[in-house]
Amino acid sequence: MIIVDAGARSRPLTLDGARDVPVLDSTSIMELEECPEHLIILGGGYIGLEFGQMFRRFGSEVTIVQTRPRLLMPEDDDISDAVADILRDDGITVLTSAQPERVEDAGGGRLRLLLRTAEGERWIEGSHLLSAIGRIPNTEALAPAAAGVRLDDRGFIEVDAYLETSVPGVYAMGDIKGGPAFTHLSYDDYRILHANLLTQEKLSTRDRIVPYTVFIDPQFGRVGMSERQGPGNRTARCASPSCP
Repeated sequence: MIIVDAGARSRPLTLDGARDVPVLDSTSIMELEECPEHLIILGGGYIGLEFGQMFRRFGSEVTIVQTRPRLLMPEDDDISDAVADILRDDGITVLTSAQPERVEDAGGGRLRLLLRTAEGERWIEGSHLLSAIGRIPNTEALAPAAAGVRLDDRGFIEVDAYLETSVPGVYAMGDIKGGPAFTHLSYDDYRILHANLLTQEKLSTRDRIVPYTVFIDPQFGRVGMSERQGPGNRTARCASPSCP
């Protein structure tokens, strides 16, 4: 019996010029020894919003750049709008439908980001850049193909309702198997595997209801379907921090 629990990591930023400036991710931003003067965040998902409001309340100027039409794309429009209003009330600049084109060193420890918007090109300048554009699985160093373990088109390990991979006796749990990337969901994966493998129960992920929280103030939590995910609605999207 083998259980793969290798997790995921921040998606690398491939933006033109990104190799020439310091780029923070959700790990390295927690290692800062100073508060950013102006933090520019790429990504309007859970990670970007949580760090954005936190650093704004620490005293940083914060700009959130979202390529999509609104923040928190998996949520209903009115929820996204309400969250954006909360952030703007905090003094955060929220730019939606803004496509980053290039980033460059502006000198003096600062950087400049070129955006393409409906109104044309726009430059914004800041002191720090946080990439919060999603997460990717840590599968490339495992050589899963050598063992016959199938991956999906995003590189996550495919599992069935019992968390077993395409190879009998090989299981995967946590973020590396895809789906919502929440700590409590990984713990529930453990609960299922512990029960099935050690006490021969038959628990599964089928019809599992996933509650989650976005840790902004006020906290936003949800369990069950949104209006967008209701019966007959084909616009449902992944409710996961891996979705930017």
